[in-house]
Amino acid sequence: MTKNPVVISQITSNSSLPGSDVSLHVLFSGEETTVTWEVDGGALPARYQLSNGNRTLLIPSAQRGDDGRRFSVGVTNPVSEDSREYVLQLIGAELIVHQESINVTAGQSVLLATSYTITHPNSRWLTIEWTISSHSIVYHSSHKGFTNAQHFPTRSSEKTSISPIHQGRVEFYPENASLLLKNLQLNDSGTYVVTLQDNKYIIKKNISVWVHENTTSPGAELIVHQESINVTAGQSILLATSYTITHPNSHWLTIEWTISNRSIVYHSSHKGFTNAQHFPTRSSGKTSISSTHQGRVQFYPENASLLLTNFQLNDSGIYVVTLQDNKYIIKKNISVWVHENTTSPGT
Repeated sequence: MTKNPVVISQITSNSSLPGSDVSLHVLFSGEETTVTWEVDGGALPARYQLSNGNRTLLIPSAQRGDDGRRFSVGVTNPVSEDSREYVLQLIGAELIVHQESINVTAGQSVLLATSYTITHPNSRWLTIEWTISSHSIVYHSSHKGFTNAQHFPTRSSEKTSISPIHQGRVEFYPENASLLLKNLQLNDSGTYVVTLQDNKYIIKKNISVWVHENTTSPGAELIVHQESINVTAGQSILLATSYTITHPNSHWLTIEWTISNRSIVYHSSHKGFTNAQHFPTRSSGKTSISSTHQGRVQFYPENASLLLTNFQLNDSGIYVVTLQDNKYIIKKNISVWVHENTTSPGT
C-alpha cells in the first residue's frame, strides 16, 4: 500500500505576548511520521517542552530573549520529508521586577526598581500605575514615545498623577516605571503592585516591602543574608541568618521561625557565651520543632539559621525569624518561592 507523502501546511502560535506561555503547533498531513524541532540551527533549550507527538512546542513564560528566534520543524515518513521555519515575534510589553522582596528600616528610602520593554508602534503607548492594597499611589499615561534597539523606552510625552497621601513622599521614573519611596514608616509595609496596561494586555508584578523598627541599639542585632530566594521543588535551602547579643550571658533570648503565623521551630536559651564581636559561640537551650516539619528542618542556634529540605510548591511563602527578650522583639523576613522542575526528562 502506497503511503501518503508528508506535507506541512503551516505553523500556528497561540500568543505573541511576553510573559505568556507560547505554543507553536505544526499542521501537516502524512502517515507514520516523525517530528523534530530545532531553534537557531541547534537543539532546543531544556525549558522548551514538546508534546502531542512533538507536534506542539511550548515556550513557558516567553521572554525578550525568545523574541526573534528562528524555529525549524522537520517532518519525515518512510517516503518523504518536509520542513518549515517560524520566527517568533513577541509584541506588546514586558515588565521586569529587579527585586521581589525588600526589607527596610523605618525612616529610610527605598527604590522599587523595575524596567520594561515595548514593541508596538510608538504612536500608541500604555499606562503605568503603582498601587498598595488597591489604593493608587501613582498613575502615569503616555501617548507617544521612543524606544532604543532593545525596545527599552528612552523618552515619551506623558502625564503623571500622584495621590494626595503620597505627595512629597514618592518619586516616579516613567522611563523604567521604578518608584522611589521616601521616609518609610511601619504602616508602609505591604505588597506594592505595578501595572502596565494597553488595549491589548494587562501586566502586573508585585514587590513585597517590609518596614522594621531600628533595632540595632537594644541588646541584639539580627542579620538576614538573603531576603528573597528562588528554589526548585525537591531541593533544599538554608535560610541564612546571624545575630549578635550584648546583654549579660546569664539572661538569654528566644528564637522562633514561622510561616503564615504557624510555628516551625521554637528555641529558648537560658545561658550562653559570645566572642569579642558579640556573636554567640555556644549556649544551653531547648529546641522544639513542629510536627508538620519533623524530619524536614535543621536549626542552628548559634546563628539562628534554618535548613529546610525537600521543598515542595506549597512551601512557598514568607518565612519570619523572631528574636525576643524581655526588652525587645526583632523580626526579619525571607521570601521563598518554590518552582516546578521544568527540565524535560532525558535533557
